[in-house]
Order: sequence, then structure tokens, then C-alpha cells
Amino acid sequence: MRIGTAFYGEALNDSTVQPIAFDVLQQIDKDSSDWQINAFMGELKNKEKEDSLTIFYFNKAIELAPLNSDLRIRIGQILFENADYTNAAIEMEKAVQKFPSNFVINLILGLSLAQSADHQGSLEYLKKAVDLNPNDLNATMAYSFSLNQTKQADEALKYLDRALRIDAKNTQALSMMGMIYNAKDMFQKGDSLYNLVVTIDSTDILTLNNFAYSLAERGVQLERALKMVQVAVDVEPENSSYLDTIGWVYYQMKNYEQAKKYIEKAIEFDDKNGTLLDHLGDVLYKMNEKEKAQKIWEEAFGLDPTIKNIQEKIQKGLE
Repeated sequence: MRIGTAFYGEALNDSTVQPIAFDVLQQIDKDSSDWQINAFMGELKNKEKEDSLTIFYFNKAIELAPLNSDLRIRIGQILFENADYTNAAIEMEKAVQKFPSNFVINLILGLSLAQSADHQGSLEYLKKAVDLNPNDLNATMAYSFSLNQTKQADEALKYLDRALRIDAKNTQALSMMGMIYNAKDMFQKGDSLYNLVVTIDSTDILTLNNFAYSLAERGVQLERALKMVQVAVDVEPENSSYLDTIGWVYYQMKNYEQAKKYIEKAIEFDDKNGTLLDHLGDVLYKMNEKEKAQKIWEEAFGLDPTIKNIQEKIQKGLE
């Protein structure tokens, strides 16, 4: 086992040693029942991006050491880091049954569910994580985000306030608060928070985009909005949200050719987004392409029937 551990340590620094180390560990495993050997093999398979074998060996290690919470945490971390949120949630749901008061297990489970767009399901575990470690910024921010996604804005603001007590200059918390206040039509407060974020970090492209979109929706400070979102588009030219925002700013500036160009480009990267299609329909209608606009609005309605005034627009396109 000492020899196997030595090979494993070397394999972590030299990829050419990995297959040799794995063979050595496999031989040891045939003649032992040590959980650590299986954990080592799981780590090596993770380095080789073999997810199914990674899970296999870690689960074997867990069977041999069922009271070792670190093994369960590690498999969750690996799956989450590999963006395998479905399997991360599955493994962490098993883990939380065994260790219901483990902070990291609850956090990984909550984050995995949130990344899988199950924000409602994530709330229980993220709240548990926050209760277990009230001073953890990541848990507090994740819980705030899922609260907002489940339309519990006031509760989200409460936890964002808590996040700012942990880190007063946390731009993510300030930006999210700005977005929530603007969604509540409290524009003076929302804009002041957005301005604060831009002052702290002028390269925060997500905030620049969100602030620009808010200004465009209101049809105010459009030149400033254009400058802000242009920064975001320059950094991420294939981001559909940023392309849509710059298109929407141009729409409000009545530059419909530019608006059409950018929104169509956004749809190339996200053709199942009802809001993008709705915006394109608005642009086409203004360009007097009413039949095309009506068809696009109908497609947008099929993707997202909750879009504001979409049925009225479809009817307008027929007139």
C-alpha cells in the first residue's frame, strides 16, 4: 500500500505515470479492502475524465467506509466541477440522508439542483447550509439567487443584506439587489446600486449588461446604455443575452437595422428563447414587416406564453 500511495502521488504530478499507478493500485485492491485505494483509483479516473469509473470507485470506497463523509463530499465536488450537476445531485441526495447536518453536502446538493434549474428544490438544502454556516458567503449568495428565481424577491433581499454584512463590497450581491429593486420599479435605488458596482469594478460585464437592459427598457440614458453593453459584447461576442441587450438598446434608439442585426445574431446562439424572438418581432413590426413579425411572435408565444402582451402583439400583427 505504501508503494501504491507513492505511485499515486507521482501520478498526480506526471500524467505519464497515471496508467502505471492505476495498475499498481488495482493489484493492491485485489488483495485488500482498503477504501483509500479505491478513492485513489477514483481520483485517477477523474483525471482521465472517465466519469462513470470515477463514480464507481468512489462508491466502492464509500461502501468500505460508510461513515467517511469526506468521500461523499469529494465525489460531489468532482461531479460538480465537471458540470455533471444531475449526477452530483443524485450522489449528494444519498449523502445528505446519511449526513443531514453536513454543511458542505447540503451546499453542493443545493448548488447542483440550482444549476439544474431546480431552484425550488434547491431552497431546502441551501437554507440548511446557510443555517449551519451563517457566515459563508457562497451559501448565502446561492440561497439569495434561488429565492429570487422562485419569485421570493423580498426574502432574497434579506439574505443579500446578510451577504453584504459579510462582504460590504461584494459586487454580485450589490448587482443582484439592483436588479431586484429595478424589477420592483424602484429605479432610483436600483440604479444607485448598479452605479456603485460599476464604480467598484468597471469591468463587471454582467452588471454592465443588466444595467444597460434596465435603462433600455425604460428608454432612458440610451447613449450610456449603449456604451456599457458594448463593453460586455466586446468581451463575450457570442453571449446571446448581451447581443439581445445591445439590439434592444438600438431598438429604443430607433436604429432598427442595427437592432435586427444583433437580435438575429443572439437568436443564432439561443433559438429557443421566447424573449429574443419577441424582441425580433417588435423590430420587424417597426420595420413594417408585419407578417414576419406576427409569425415570429407566434413562435415566441409557443416557447413562452408568459411573455408580456404577446397575444395582443400577435393580434396586432394580423391587423
